[in-house]
Amino acid sequence: MGNLAMKLELNFLQKQTKEIIAELQKLKDSGVTHLDLSGNEFDKRTGIELAAILSALKNSGVTHLDLSLNNFDKMPATDLVVMLSALKGSGITHLDLSGNDFGEKSGAELVEILNAIKGSGITSLSLAENDLGTKTESELFDILSTLKDSGVTHLDLYGNKLGERKGPELSTMLGALKDSGITHLDLSWNNFGKMAKTDLFVMLKAVNHTGITHLNLSDNFLGTKSGKELSELFRQIEGKLTITIAKNKLEKCGCSAKEFARLLFDTSHHYVLGSSEYDKAVSEEFHRLKKQHLVALLFTGKKLAEKKESFFYYEGGRRDVMSLISAKMPSIQII
Repeated sequence: MGNLAMKLELNFLQKQTKEIIAELQKLKDSGVTHLDLSGNEFDKRTGIELAAILSALKNSGVTHLDLSLNNFDKMPATDLVVMLSALKGSGITHLDLSGNDFGEKSGAELVEILNAIKGSGITSLSLAENDLGTKTESELFDILSTLKDSGVTHLDLYGNKLGERKGPELSTMLGALKDSGITHLDLSWNNFGKMAKTDLFVMLKAVNHTGITHLNLSDNFLGTKSGKELSELFRQIEGKLTITIAKNKLEKCGCSAKEFARLLFDTSHHYVLGSSEYDKAVSEEFHRLKKQHLVALLFTGKKLAEKKESFFYYEGGRRDVMSLISAKMPSIQII
């Protein structure tokens, strides 16, 4: 099995548990690192059976496991706990639980389920498309609080209809991530564009002091807001985050690409844009502004050095100093 692709998709709908275990045991040292077990109707099996199946992956070399679309909402929380507990020591670091309708579970049940992930070795967790936006403010807070010190650093909440909640509710939810260890948060496809500007302000301000360094806001129809409103929203986020705003129809924000680039340049972040002509034009103007700004800084530094008033400008280390300055400036890239 050494010639298998790095990613493998398996359909076990018609197989007995012992047959599945036998097949998974063959994956050891096969080179397969990404295993897709989505859509296998695992809800029809018991927690003990699923635990036995996942235990077969221990030391197999598989690091990414896709368990999406398995109707886990239909299983008792206790069975899911038994299943997920089997991940400990398995070597799996990336777990996809998207599309399992977890919104049908109570907040208390979801807390119980996610608690089973603690200490499992999972660093990247996808809870995308689970209708978590239907949960109450306190339930959302409790659910995310469970991930504190769990080892999870990357959390995917794509497509959970969170845009249907109010700003203060989402602020409370994000507050649960403070000192949680989570650095990468995906909030794409949550229709935040339909929220009032004031609600977006309240929500995004809650990102401060959470420890989040990468925030994905793509596919949220943010182009419904004006360019000025968007820059104001991003400006209140402290520090320098990597913020993805691709696929937001930004050309509808009422600004030319040059105007929007200038507005983004006045913030402090690194932006990731999409491949639309508008996004490309914004990126081009942004880079022009940055280059212009760096040249101006370099010229000013040289003049100060001539007057012996500069502590940072010196001929031999000019490139290093400017690199440091550039790193602290806002930046942009296209995906």
